Parts: sequence; structure tokens; C-alpha cells
Amino acid sequence: MPGPRGAVYGRRSVLPSPFAPFRIRPGDAVAEAEAQAARTLGAPFVVDPAEPTAMRFAPTSLARVAAGTAADHEEACRDADGRASGTAGHQRACPHSAAHRARLLADCRSALEAGYAGVLLDRPDRVLGLGLFGAGFCEACQAAFQAGLREEYGDQLEPFDFRRIAADELASASGAVSFRKLHFGRDFWRFRLDSLAGAVSACVLPIRDAARVARRDFALVARFDQVGPAQFQAARILDGAILPLSPLPHHTGAAEARLWRAAIGRGAVAAQLPPGATADQVAIHAAALAATGVAVGLEEGDRASATATVRRLLADHAARRDGRPFENPVVEFQVFYSPEADMWSSGLHRLEAEEVGEILTRLHFQWDVATGGSPIHPGAVLVLPQALGLTPVEATAVTRFLEGGGKLLVLGEARVVAPGGRFLPPFLPEAKVGRLKPTRTGEGALVVVPPLVPAPSGGGLTSAPVSGALEGGLAALAGRGRRALQVVSPSPLAVSAWRPPRRLDIHVASLAGGPVRGATLVVATEHSGSARRARFRGPGIDEKIPLVPSAGEVAAVLPEFVGYGVLSLVPG
Repeated sequence: MPGPRGAVYGRRSVLPSPFAPFRIRPGDAVAEAEAQAARTLGAPFVVDPAEPTAMRFAPTSLARVAAGTAADHEEACRDADGRASGTAGHQRACPHSAAHRARLLADCRSALEAGYAGVLLDRPDRVLGLGLFGAGFCEACQAAFQAGLREEYGDQLEPFDFRRIAADELASASGAVSFRKLHFGRDFWRFRLDSLAGAVSACVLPIRDAARVARRDFALVARFDQVGPAQFQAARILDGAILPLSPLPHHTGAAEARLWRAAIGRGAVAAQLPPGATADQVAIHAAALAATGVAVGLEEGDRASATATVRRLLADHAARRDGRPFENPVVEFQVFYSPEADMWSSGLHRLEAEEVGEILTRLHFQWDVATGGSPIHPGAVLVLPQALGLTPVEATAVTRFLEGGGKLLVLGEARVVAPGGRFLPPFLPEAKVGRLKPTRTGEGALVVVPPLVPAPSGGGLTSAPVSGALEGGLAALAGRGRRALQVVSPSPLAVSAWRPPRRLDIHVASLAGGPVRGATLVVATEHSGSARRARFRGPGIDEKIPLVPSAGEVAAVLPEFVGYGVLSLVPG
């Protein structure tokens, strides 16, 4: 099976590309698991160090460390009632517990000394899944919380019993209690989320130093229980992350994968699909994710076999592009994502961004994610999805983009949040909601449409939202110019164009089972240049394809393929 070395999206890494971890579980038939991993390109192995056979795979494996589960009562966090967080035998570990941090550090050092290629911190975010009052009330957490408040508000802040405040609020409330209604609730919620990155850093930094002293490559990876700003912040510290993907029936998964990559940076990312997904569903999602450079990991049996062809193509493509195939996307639209807005909107901002991304994908628009730390593409239309809680810096960047001649599409409200987590008045010019004729603001153009995702109290989405207003807004701002890519196909496809050095790669993923026949891609000459031939690689396919030129564009008729393929051009 492949070793642990490889390049991941242009960054030096000890992880393979594609990053598709394969876990050998206690009791597995080792020879069969090893053979399946080799067949399906599952790498690296994830093993439990306590298993007798684990050391056999150490040089190419990640040692699993239970980072989210308390080993004993001393490591467990506490809820607002003073009880240990979690259930008996499955108590959630406190991120501020000195005992827990010492155990994690010791386990990681043991893996380093034993010769493992790295460690997998397994679900370090489990404690966050217990909600506002389910954890954070142990002595260690409360001491850290009070210290943070004094740092924020000054030493004149008198100590107080936050646990009593929370308990009283719970006792008197007639329904669910939000952090917005709780005294110092906003500070506590931020503290809870920030604690994950703090706990991960306390383990990762000493181990990186130890690996450097030992002159060894040592991968630090985490598998997370949930997706959100806290997990993204922690993942940026690591070499790789495995995130859970639970797509709605109308989702391909491509929008979530793009958002993950933008929020995490250049670390390796893999998706873990829900247990109930069939092999056919796994194959479809694996193809859609591959078009964004993300692989599906931790699969076994028929589901692992369903991802094999996609992984093989990704590995071959990464090797041909020196590990840099997904660095420079073609961008017509950018969807803005703010971790701060994600936190203060309780995930509504992120869900809206994912819905917008799915619609752009199905309309074959080329798009990417912009974050507060990345530049906004000057020629793209910027989409602001329910941005409830932007930072002042992010709001200034959006305003400058609009006033400088940019085109901005806003879904719902856009608000700045004060340092204490309170919303400030709207910062954008007034525009009539649903009016598709752009409102002129300086040199820029603004369109505001209703949101796609209802507020959490509305029950969330269970089916595809009505997107007519959004599509009208996209068309109004995109204008009548030539599209970067157009698709003519009897089967639904997702297409994603990237510009590695001296190439244009168009990744094509089928969104339905069965073969794709007679699909045609039309590429604007702005992107194809003077190319007159292309090459298409798919499962068992490697063909040269003539490009048919016409006014301002070229067309390529793809051969019949199944699942996933890459059309490569060399623009002149």
C-alpha cells in the first residue's frame, strides 16, 4: 500500500494524496484489511496501538488516540447541574483538564517513540456536541473562563459564580435558553468554541517540537465529530482533518468540501460519509468531492471499493501536477464565509453558504469560497449568505469591494457583530429585497434576495429550497457575458475548472448512477486559449479529444465514462 509521504495541495506534508485514511479496527482480519486498503488506495492506515498487530504497520500508520473521551472521572467535564458530561462509560473529556492534556501528550509521545508515522486524535470535539449547558462547568473550565473574562474586561472584574447563573436561568426558563439571553452567555459560548483549538494546540506544538528534535516526519491528524468554526480553527493547526459529511438528499457534497478547504487552508482534508449511505451513494458523493480535491476516507467493504476508481484517478492526477492540482480555481462567483458569522448565527450562515454553493454547482457556474483572510476576486460576483455576525474587518472588505465596482448579491440580512457578540445595524446600502434590477452603489451593483435556509426555529431544510429569486439575482449580476463553462449532457454533471501550472483541468463528476454518454463541454477561449486538443482521463479511459472551435469558445465531446473524469487542456 502507499506509504505516508506525499504532497497535499502544494504544501509539504507527510500525508498521501489523496488523503483517504483506512482504519484497521480491533478484531479485523488483518490480511484482508491490508489487501482491501491496497486495492482501494486507502492510506494511511489508522490503527489502535493496543492491538497486538499494530506495530507491524507503524511506519506507515497513524496511531489512534481517544482525544474526546475521558479515561477516568478526573478527565471528564461537567454540565450545568454538576454531573459528569456524557453518559456512564462514555464521558466527554474536558479540554482544560490538566490530566487529560497530560494523557494525550503522553500517548502522542509514545506513538512518536514507537515509530508510527503520526497520530489520529479521535473526536477531540465530542464535548462541544453537548450544547451550551452540557459542558464547560467543571473547575478547570470555570477557572479558564474567569481568567479569560479578566483578560477581556480588566482585573477590576470581580469573580462570580457562573454555574449558579446558568442553573438559575435553566430553572426559570420555559423553553430552550440561548447564549444571547444568558448573562455573559456570549463570552461563554466563544470560550467553549475557542477551547477546542487551545486543547489541540497544547498537544500538537510539543509533539511537533519533539519530532523536529528526533528529525522525523510525524503527521498530526484529527477526526472530528461535527463541522463548524471551532473544528475549522483546530484543523488549521493540524496536518490533516477528517470531517463528517451528512449531505441532504439534494446535496452533492461539493459545496461543503469547498467550504472546508477554504476554512481550513492547505492541510489535507477527507470526508467521512454517514453509516447509512449505500455503495452507490458513496460512489456519487466521492466523484463530486473529488472535483474539489477532497477524498472519502474511513470506508470499508463494498463502500471502500466504490471509491477506488476515484481515488486512483486523484492519485494519478496529483502525481502529474506535482501535487498541486487544486490550487487555482476558475472563478465566476465567490461565496463569502465568515467563521465569526457562523458562530454567532448558530450555523445558519454556513448552511446558507452550502445551499448557495450547491445551486451554483448544479447551474455549472464556476465558483469558490472567499473568507475574511483571503482576497476577493475582483472580476467575480460576491455572494453574501445570511451574514449575521461579520467582523468589522470583513464588513469593510465587502464594502470596499462593492464601492470599488464589485457586484454583490446578499441573501437575507448582513450585520456586523460587536466584540461582545451583539449585532450592530446593517452596514450595506438599502436595497429592496427581491428587486432583481441591481441597485447602483458607487461603481458597484447590489441585489438583495430572500434567504434560502429558514432560521433554526423554522425546522431547517429537508428538501431543495425554492431558488428562483437567487437564480434571478445571479443572472442579473452575471450579465449576458460568455460563461466560463457550459455543459450539454443527458445526465446531470458537476464540473469544476482549475488552473495548475500551464494547464486547464476540468473535473467532471456524474451526479447519477450509470454511464454518461454524449456529454459536451463548451469552454470560453478566455480559458482555453489556443488549445486545439485535450486529453480526457476516466475509469479505464485515456483519450485525446479534438476541440471544435467557434466564435469565442471551443467544444469537447467527452467519451462515455462512469463516475468521474478529468479533461485537460494546454492553453497557448
